[in-house]
Amino acid sequence: MTDIALPNPADMTLAECGEIFLSGDAFTDEGFFHAVTTRLRKEDPVHWVEHELFNPFYVLTKHADVLDVELHPAEFLNAPRAILGDKTADAMREMQGHIVKSLVQMDDPEHRDHRNLTSDWFLPKNLAKLQGRLDELADRAVQQMIDAGGEIDFASQIAMQYPLYVIL
Repeated sequence: MTDIALPNPADMTLAECGEIFLSGDAFTDEGFFHAVTTRLRKEDPVHWVEHELFNPFYVLTKHADVLDVELHPAEFLNAPRAILGDKTADAMREMQGHIVKSLVQMDDPEHRDHRNLTSDWFLPKNLAKLQGRLDELADRAVQQMIDAGGEIDFASQIAMQYPLYVIL
């Protein structure tokens, strides 16, 4: 929950609904976030967001639209920015490139070539050999969340680290 007073989604313009993706505040209140995205899904499921501090982008709120993008990588590229950042961050990335480039920032054929380097590791028969270690890492992640006392940055503290521990 956030200390910032969030507006009633029914009172927001569609432009204001789209702007919730520009700040972490909306993500701290699950009910608010779901109410806004439900409204976008109903009224403007492929929503164009424009803001003076960000380069324009689309917000897709329906699974079918997200799937369509995923199934057409030649038309919907990850480059030049797969991660939403403000104009300053985009300019820095353009000048310096990605400091750490993951599969998310790559398009084919580069994506396929990198994915193929490790894809055999993740076949079910190979993961089955690691089941004990995977369970141990999962238990550790759950304990880390419990120890945090109910609030944690899941993306940076769990989701980014868990796969790295699996492959290391």
